[in-house]
Amino acid sequence: MIDIVKQLKTYVRKQIKNEIFIGIQMSVYKDGNLCLNEAMGKLHFDSDLDVDKDTIFPGFSITMGISAILLNQLHEQNYINIDNPVSKYWKKFKKNDITIRHIMTFQSGLYKMPEMFECGIFFNNEKMYEYIENLVPSHKPGELVCYNPILYSWLILGIVEHATNMTFNEALNKFIKVPFCVHNIYVGLPEDLLEDSSEDSAENELDIKSKNVAQVKINIPSTIFTSEMLNAMPPKMWSYFETDLYKTLCLPSFNGYFNTNDLAKIYGILANKGVFNNKRVVSENFIKRLYELQTDQYDCVLGCESRKGLGVMLGPNKLFGKSNKSFGYIAFGDSVTFCDPESNMSIAILINKLNFDKENNQIMNICKLFRNNLCK
Repeated sequence: MIDIVKQLKTYVRKQIKNEIFIGIQMSVYKDGNLCLNEAMGKLHFDSDLDVDKDTIFPGFSITMGISAILLNQLHEQNYINIDNPVSKYWKKFKKNDITIRHIMTFQSGLYKMPEMFECGIFFNNEKMYEYIENLVPSHKPGELVCYNPILYSWLILGIVEHATNMTFNEALNKFIKVPFCVHNIYVGLPEDLLEDSSEDSAENELDIKSKNVAQVKINIPSTIFTSEMLNAMPPKMWSYFETDLYKTLCLPSFNGYFNTNDLAKIYGILANKGVFNNKRVVSENFIKRLYELQTDQYDCVLGCESRKGLGVMLGPNKLFGKSNKSFGYIAFGDSVTFCDPESNMSIAILINKLNFDKENNQIMNICKLFRNNLCK
């Protein structure tokens, strides 16, 4: 293990020196135990402060995996049935042929953000619920796959709130944080990490209080956007993601904040047949339901074929490895968290510099290092 850590630190230092990484946090669970937990680099591109093992990083689409685990918990606890129409719980959602499974597998036909995008929609759930209730699906349920990175937030919020009479974060606490014994899992930064920017500041003008929240500079090359991706992810909205007020919003598809220890612990429990410290957290059927293949069709938004489970991405791929039971999420910009039940291992890696170089993927190399040394 000492040799792995030495190799890892040498490799990461080189990537930081070459400005591939700014800050990085990495955790690995094997056979139900934490076996690696490391952090290197800076909190953001112009900071002198180091990241550490307690730093909170933005996780972007990794949040979808947490939402999938939550929805599966609600299914397990009989708050919902994944194969029921959404309209059974959300009465104003009149599209009776769309099930929760269609939503979780991106086959509902609901993925387009409003054409007249304005930042205010991020702060008005009722307006977004109304938009969804009136939105005409782009295709019949199950006919096509269209990844839904933004609108998914309000679809999940609507389902959770209408089915449970809880807020999303109340449900997150009850069904994820408490049973999995994790703390640093947030969807929207909480109030105790925020403070008024000054005594004279306008209402809702917030600054990050904690010196231990990593920040990301969002600079996205326009070449990555397919025509359908432009519908799902209007480029105009990306500038708002760096604002302090945005960071407080509960948006369960892309506004999660995490540290890798807790992410790897959640997925490590799933890799370990749902058991932690000899105590059952979730059933084995729960886990199998997550990694059962739902679709491997061409994804019209991502512009490629993509294996999807029930709300999660599936392997095999270059990050997750060769197992077709591996599952998790790869975030926009290459942060990643996943597990492989076959090798009983989970990996979580969070970074605060987005990477779009698929030919030279350093996160893939780190995952390969872990697999090669820990899966023997």
